[in-house]
Amino acid sequence: MLKKILTTVIVCLSCFAAIAQEAVKASSFGFNPDDSTECLQTAINSGARTVIVDNVGKPWIVRPIFLRSNLELVFEDDVLVLAKADAFHDNNDCMFSVMNAKDIIVRGGRNSELRMRKKDYQDTTRYSVSEWRHVLSFMSCDNVVIKDLIIKSSGGDGVYIGKAGRRKCCQNVLAENLICDDHHRSAFSVICGRNILVRNCVMSNTGGTPPHDGFSLEPNLPDEEQVNIVFENCESYGNKAIGSYIFNWQVRGDGTLPPVSITFRNCNFHDNGNGAFYAYPARPGTTPITGTFDFIGCTFQSNAGRVIAFNNCLENGIKFTFSDCKVIAGKGCTAAVAFNGSDTVPFGNIDLGNLQIIDEIERQPFDFGSFITQGISTLTGKPTYQVGMDGKPQAIDLTKFVAANQADKKLVEILRTVHPKVFDRKGCKAEKAGPGDEAGYDYRFRGSNRYIQCVPKGKTARIRIKVTPFEDIPELQNPKQRVTVTDKSGIECPPLDLTKEEQVVELKAERDDQVYVLSFNSRNTVNVCSDSPGHGMVASSVSIANSSTQWYFNVPADCETVNVLVNCPHREYVTAEMMDATGKVVAKLNRHDGIGCLRAERSKTAQKEMWSLRFTEAVEDYSFTLGDPLEPIVFTAPANSIVK
Repeated sequence: MLKKILTTVIVCLSCFAAIAQEAVKASSFGFNPDDSTECLQTAINSGARTVIVDNVGKPWIVRPIFLRSNLELVFEDDVLVLAKADAFHDNNDCMFSVMNAKDIIVRGGRNSELRMRKKDYQDTTRYSVSEWRHVLSFMSCDNVVIKDLIIKSSGGDGVYIGKAGRRKCCQNVLAENLICDDHHRSAFSVICGRNILVRNCVMSNTGGTPPHDGFSLEPNLPDEEQVNIVFENCESYGNKAIGSYIFNWQVRGDGTLPPVSITFRNCNFHDNGNGAFYAYPARPGTTPITGTFDFIGCTFQSNAGRVIAFNNCLENGIKFTFSDCKVIAGKGCTAAVAFNGSDTVPFGNIDLGNLQIIDEIERQPFDFGSFITQGISTLTGKPTYQVGMDGKPQAIDLTKFVAANQADKKLVEILRTVHPKVFDRKGCKAEKAGPGDEAGYDYRFRGSNRYIQCVPKGKTARIRIKVTPFEDIPELQNPKQRVTVTDKSGIECPPLDLTKEEQVVELKAERDDQVYVLSFNSRNTVNVCSDSPGHGMVASSVSIANSSTQWYFNVPADCETVNVLVNCPHREYVTAEMMDATGKVVAKLNRHDGIGCLRAERSKTAQKEMWSLRFTEAVEDYSFTLGDPLEPIVFTAPANSIVK
């Protein structure tokens, strides 16, 4: 695999040597100490095979620069290219970017540096919130070399390897001898690609917006491949969160993409803020992509978080293997190796090989945080555990560990059969006349949610709504949130743009009854309520953060089993109770995390009943879903009931 990448790169370099006929110095096109953008861009646009950014004794101050095919861009020793102050205001402004091009070399010499102004971009009074102001961005490019550079202080990633629209991913890329330091999002991102070699690189001190890491492998779209990607002799340290992670939730596992193939060889992840390596290879409830992810001769060290965390690694998904690797866990860690998940497919396909776990304090080497719906199946290898660097290695009994962590098969079967009824606003109306109950305005909705408001003909409903910062991150302190609004026919109305300031929005029904749906997907939290009856949330999934909440819902007369699914991330507990029409608690999940089901049997009744839900002791995020045949609508008070 490595030989294949090197062969491709050598061919690329040989082609440059054969066709190079002209080299120009950028300064021959002028130099402006205040803004040399036009000078440098003109040199690049000249068509010269090699453009040399020469050392003129002062920084080359630039706005966004655009590269092209058949270009070798060389930065002489001690050259500093510096982002112009009060520029790069567009969310996607990069220092150097190129799209749909080929045969490109970007290289430096001794102390050649490309530097942006991260702290400026993080000031939300001066810049819009963005994580895409990269130093170097390559989209859908072929035959690329990036080497011998210091890359610093972007408003996004140091280096971004991705694709443009529906074009192909980048392929045949060599990145070597890079120092990527002090970036906002990630030091080096491979969104997708084929034949990518990253070697002898240092990724450090990233911090600003998640994932705050050194190396990111995170496709954005279902058709983005990760084939023959190798990281060799690299180091990742000092990043706010983790050393490296893979996040493949967006990728489809329907067989249309080639299997993933990623290798880390002789890499060192240490002294990051929340762990060394995290894997998220599959979205819960979907078919995972297959392939291999190999670690060879790597060291993982951390004194915080989980040193290595496998999240939803499924027995039918990507296979993770370790050979000659070490995990070094400081006493500040929560676990040396953690397994977390929220699926009904068994966890597994991990070969730990001869992994050596060295812990500063004595404790269990593994933390299995997957839920009772997901046990472990295939966990192999001969790992060892020892306390202290000089401790005696002890074999870890994987057979015993797997046997102790099996799924609750009865609950798994329930979850496989309980699904929400498809939401249809047709026929929805307020059950009661008169004023609505504005209870629930303090509820904090986070993630994807839909709010429903029924308005009788000739009436007006007044909605109070705002967005509130959720995390203590500077860029989130002046939040903005777009809310789409559709009427009873599904036709879009003018959207709402929320801020921290409360808005009062009037929804009118002038000619006939109306049913409005407000949809939002927020990283922050949204508060919403109405002065009119007939309002609630679409309970195909209601997602909430840090709130104790009370909900009411209608149970059809002929319904004999009431099911409500409750889902929380690992260790983000919530206590959930379901009450029948008399107020009696008929089902309860006590300090629950993961997927669970509030389930109760009932006899058929002459007419519908109103039941309720109560959520308390919420640590952070939780969501719930009403199961068929319940209409997927909940409301915050009986006065707000919606019927069909």
